[in-house]
Amino acid sequence: MKKFKSIAALLVFTMISTITFAQNVTEIINKHLEAIGGKDNWNKVNTLHMEATLSAQGMDIPIIVNQIHNKAAKQEFTVMGSTGYSVVTSEGAWAFNPMAGQSKAEPLPEEQATAAKAQLDIRGEFLDYVEKGNTVELQGSEDIDGTPCYKIKLTQKNGKSVYVFIDSKTFYKVRQATTTNVNGQDVEVVVSYSNYQKIANAGIVMPFSIENTGMPAPLTFTKIEVNGKIDEAIFKVN
Repeated sequence: MKKFKSIAALLVFTMISTITFAQNVTEIINKHLEAIGGKDNWNKVNTLHMEATLSAQGMDIPIIVNQIHNKAAKQEFTVMGSTGYSVVTSEGAWAFNPMAGQSKAEPLPEEQATAAKAQLDIRGEFLDYVEKGNTVELQGSEDIDGTPCYKIKLTQKNGKSVYVFIDSKTFYKVRQATTTNVNGQDVEVVVSYSNYQKIANAGIVMPFSIENTGMPAPLTFTKIEVNGKIDEAIFKVN
């Protein structure tokens, strides 16, 4: 009987711990959303126009990004007079890089296209994550370059897992890591975020510096516009 009581007590403790853990991750996500402008403001974001510079090998490469929420996204870059681009829509994803000898846009491999489509949600993976079919799990804490962060595992509806690191003081996203398949090999892609600034007339806060292990240098944003008019013709793949 004593042994049975001990097992029962252990089960109750485990249940309480699980519930507390779930409450903690919900609280962290809510504080994160509040820190970047709040749910109401982000639910009003329908388009983004962003201009950035990538400084690599002594050159400043201009990059322009246009996005329509859950519909389409296009990223353009110009190097030595040649312009390349990537386009993502609900139907697929394509890339055109003249510096790689391409003469026209080519479809991305299936896994990369699937990952790209998930990024059409410009309001972020945590906003209304339950309704989107995503699940979250707090996996403790981790130090990111001297910044104590909460580590959250987010599993998207498509089964893809993303690890998000949130600053325990500011509640800004510091880093995000995921694994994708490139040329038949699994590659970890790590994106770091910094230099958060409030966007005028939108009430949201966004990072103006982004580092991606898949890119040769950090991106520095010089302009971010919210809810401007975007001509959908630009997303047509030539």
